[in-house]
Amino acid sequence: MKFASRISAREPQIDAQNPQHTPSQPSFQKLGRSAFRAAACAFLVPILCGWFLAASAEPESTPKAKVADAPAEPSPAETAGNATTEMSVDEMLSLAAKQLEDKLYFSAIETYTNCLDKDPRNARALAGRARAYKESGETEKALADEKQAQVLEETAAGPLPASQIETPDSPKETDKNSDDPGQLGAELLRKGDFKNALNHFNIALKKNQNQPELLSSRAACYLFLAKYDKAKVDLDLALKLDPKLASAYARQGQIANKNKDYTQTIVNTGRSITLDPKQSLAYGVRAIAFAQQKQLLQALKDADMAVANDPESGLAYYIRGQLLANQKNDKPINDFKKAIELSPKYFDAYVSFAQLYANRLQWDKSVDVLSKFIRENPQSADAYKVRGDLYFILTRYADALYDANKVVELEPNKAASYVFRISKLIPMKRSAEALRDCMKGLSLEPKNASLYSQRSCLYMLSEQYNYGIADATRSISLDPKYAPAYVNRGACYAALEKYQQAQADFLKATILDPNDKDAWRNLGSVYFYLSKYAQAIPCFTKSISIDPRFASVYMDRGRTYRLLGKYELAARDIGIARALGHTAN
Repeated sequence: MKFASRISAREPQIDAQNPQHTPSQPSFQKLGRSAFRAAACAFLVPILCGWFLAASAEPESTPKAKVADAPAEPSPAETAGNATTEMSVDEMLSLAAKQLEDKLYFSAIETYTNCLDKDPRNARALAGRARAYKESGETEKALADEKQAQVLEETAAGPLPASQIETPDSPKETDKNSDDPGQLGAELLRKGDFKNALNHFNIALKKNQNQPELLSSRAACYLFLAKYDKAKVDLDLALKLDPKLASAYARQGQIANKNKDYTQTIVNTGRSITLDPKQSLAYGVRAIAFAQQKQLLQALKDADMAVANDPESGLAYYIRGQLLANQKNDKPINDFKKAIELSPKYFDAYVSFAQLYANRLQWDKSVDVLSKFIRENPQSADAYKVRGDLYFILTRYADALYDANKVVELEPNKAASYVFRISKLIPMKRSAEALRDCMKGLSLEPKNASLYSQRSCLYMLSEQYNYGIADATRSISLDPKYAPAYVNRGACYAALEKYQQAQADFLKATILDPNDKDAWRNLGSVYFYLSKYAQAIPCFTKSISIDPRFASVYMDRGRTYRLLGKYELAARDIGIARALGHTAN
């Protein structure tokens, strides 16, 4: 047996399963593991100031993804996403046509756009993108592409004047009807563009700090940006200036939601509704609180009221979509579509929409939704992280690494960017690149526990166990609650046959993260090596309960049962392991 090291503790925002994947490595593969371990459909999505959990009962447990060995140098042609940049124009046109046929409109738009980057005068690409825009509801862009395609066809014999070429994706001229920064901020807030909205509210408030409605609106931006202390200061001042400001009480309810004080949320939002019975935000915030208290019917009633009171609020549709997410009909799909239509900059709505498709095993549509956001917001590192995680779960390694590279390109001075890329490089066996990223990340943030833990994993893979122990120990000293570091140090100790130290580390990891399948599996293996077979069985069983497709653990448990003389149970587990793709004897 070999002990699995831990790459990262980062939880992806989208949890997914790959039902077609079958692990091929023997138990305790030295490759390590990815960070995808949370139960499908149970991730948290930030909403305003708090976290919105799925309101109804958890969906049925489904098999989780297990990342297979990636080729050392994955070919871009193996994927159909970002790797289109390596294709010829004709290949991209064929791929985009297939995406259109499969109704993957956002992916088709991205592919046609990549095609036009290579050949700006390609009328077929423009016509195809026009159709994709039209099908996805972006009529203005569709008309612009159709017009440009028509001009290209009419002037095919000669060069097209630059003045006649329109760029549908370029920003349109800003509406000049109002130079009021407060009004512009309000429009940006509704669209989900919180950073720019905040800048406009700051400008407006510089002229006059005593504007309660603007203070409340700025607080909303702070809440979305997780700056809760600043939001509270603004709301307190707003209510001091206007004790009957309904929106301020609603947003105080959001802060109470963030603090999990749902009773206080209901009090604050009730006060808001009393002052303004049409206050959509208050109904939406209260719906979240009722959902947390398992009062689903009341939560849905409030969510319906939020939409009815403000049918132009993307947030209202987003909240209701979250509440309906476990339903098997099109209602949550329609709500999320409306949410991103009204708030095209609100990333959480896209994540939830993508998660919905992932829950339904509609992987292409899940990727499609995230690709739409990235196309509209190409500077969002968070979006590339989420899509990169999803690509990796789906074993689309070249695309995952492309997104990880974009994260580093967009945020090169953040250690977290390198942590993310390392989490993709290590399982792809690109250790030299991962080590360079560790060094770069540590130069930016010398006390980053994740980077020391990841470098420990790299030392483990290269059999430099003492160096691995030193780095894992350093990680633990920086963050004593960082479970991956204990897993990595324990794996190094186990490789050196220091089983007592390994046992202590794996036990600590299971306490810090009870859902870490590798910690439980490694702990079971330590007991196995110590001939404590009866103690090993429940550890292997716990690991399997976390990931029912963890083939090599079935093999481990089967061998343990065999040593205990439980031959029927042993044969069953070994049979399951082989059915899942385990090939070792």
